[in-house]
Amino acid sequence: MPEFEGRNVPLYEAQDDIDMEAFKQWKLRWNKNYATSKEEKIRFEKFQENLRLEEANSGPSEPPWMALDTHADGIPFEQYRVEILGLEPDNPEERIF
Repeated sequence: MPEFEGRNVPLYEAQDDIDMEAFKQWKLRWNKNYATSKEEKIRFEKFQENLRLEEANSGPSEPPWMALDTHADGIPFEQYRVEILGLEPDNPEERIF
């Protein structure tokens, strides 16, 4: 089991702690606040999805969350690419939004 901050924890738990810290920093950067803890949980899960995509596509120069904009807690990345950036979907026949 990996060690995280001096204690043994499952890897997914350690990753959630790391992601939550990134989420807190991201919320400060974009001045994000949520009305309820339920909404915050949903937004955090979306943030994690978008963070994983950014990690897969970013270089080592800065933390991946720094590349995420104000929409990272909302719509899926593919939907963002099409609706916000105006790009073509990667797989138009699989488009679900």
